[in-house]
Amino acid sequence: MRRASRTDTGPGTRTDTGKRWSVPGLVGVAGGAAVVGLGGLYAAGLLWAGEDVAPGTKVRGVDIGGMSRAEARQALDRGLGPAAAAPVGLRIGERTEQAEPGALGLSLDTAATAERAARSGSGPLTVIGRLFSSGDPDVDPVVRLDEKAARAALDGLGKKAGQEAREGSVAFEKGKAKAVAPVTGTAVDVDRSLDALRTGYLRKGTAAGAAAEPLALPVQRTEPRVGQRETDRALKEFAEPAMSAPVTLTVGGRRIPVGPAVLSKHLSLKDDGQGRLTPGLDAKGLLADPALAGPLRQAAPGPSEARLRVDGAGGVAVAEEGRAGRQVTERSLGAAVLPLLTGADAAARTGEVATEEARPRLSQDTVQQLGIKEKVSSFTVTFEPAAYRTTNIGRAAELINGSLVLPDETWSFNRTVGERTKENGFVDGLIINNGQYEKASGGGVSAVATTVFNAMFKRETMKTRYTPRDRVTCP
Repeated sequence: MRRASRTDTGPGTRTDTGKRWSVPGLVGVAGGAAVVGLGGLYAAGLLWAGEDVAPGTKVRGVDIGGMSRAEARQALDRGLGPAAAAPVGLRIGERTEQAEPGALGLSLDTAATAERAARSGSGPLTVIGRLFSSGDPDVDPVVRLDEKAARAALDGLGKKAGQEAREGSVAFEKGKAKAVAPVTGTAVDVDRSLDALRTGYLRKGTAAGAAAEPLALPVQRTEPRVGQRETDRALKEFAEPAMSAPVTLTVGGRRIPVGPAVLSKHLSLKDDGQGRLTPGLDAKGLLADPALAGPLRQAAPGPSEARLRVDGAGGVAVAEEGRAGRQVTERSLGAAVLPLLTGADAAARTGEVATEEARPRLSQDTVQQLGIKEKVSSFTVTFEPAAYRTTNIGRAAELINGSLVLPDETWSFNRTVGERTKENGFVDGLIINNGQYEKASGGGVSAVATTVFNAMFKRETMKTRYTPRDRVTCP
């Protein structure tokens, strides 16, 4: 064997720089000597550590070093038991919930943890490495997870704390427009959350008596198709201008203002399927709105239905043939109103509504086809004479007269008479509101409603050969 020169170095020697270095287990240069050296170090490590938990071993801050397996288990029960039994804080999106570990299928196995700690220190590399290390070994606790129970608990938490996606939109109400903010949907990702429970339960930093930070569960996010930017655009470009002032419709040379309060009941903004909000108008609802229906009838008188008379024998005959008239359709109303809503001034918010010819539904021919032969019922209500009452009752009767209700149709008093306004031919009079006398337009019309209701009620209760199929809606 060659003698080492001054520059040669061996285990535990110093180099010319003065620094000590070593190769663990190397006691000779021959291969056999190296094996003997490793075995000796392993034996020395076992003698130093013993057969149980190696000195300095900790589990989440609980020192079980130098203990037997039974002693280590007892120490873990005392040190980690309270933390293991404490409710688990869970963060799902923006919400925080708590759940009992047992409900989540979680449990701490202290016996298996003590066994892991003892075995982790018995491997050759671990034993030898510990002879040259200065830190204390840290062992992870053994956590059990009942996957079936965990899935059931996560499903329940998802339903409770999850959030459905909500599209951004604009709501119209009482003449105002209001943006409805979009909401990102969140749902618990159950599969990924199982791993999060395993690794997050009793995670590092958890100590007995210490409050742990909520465990963030993985979630699946659903972004709304209509976002905040589109909502803001629709509000600025359409909704706010639409509610800024009335629009004025001209029908047959007559001007009919329609205010934001009426318009807001029939306007909407809907997703076009590509994330853009487009305006929509319920033209059918607007056409039937009492605020507009009456003025439209005056501006474009509809067809005149045939007038019937009852002869002395109670039979029904046509006293006057019906005549054609003009009417505003849903299509023409929608086509006229929508472009006006973004106008900046009164001129730009004024437009003409087209009308078309309308034929009467009741004529000499239809009377015969329907088999109208006799009067079925009548009812009379008396009232104290007053100028306003006579005017309003006469006007309501005029609007109702000639109404034709075909089988399976619904007749509405309010839609037929329209809003009781000056523009619709009514004047101010006394009404009873919540037991108090008040002055309002259309006073006395309630007497007409009472008369119509009683006439129809009487008809329903009469035993005739006719089977009533029409319905009457009264206020």
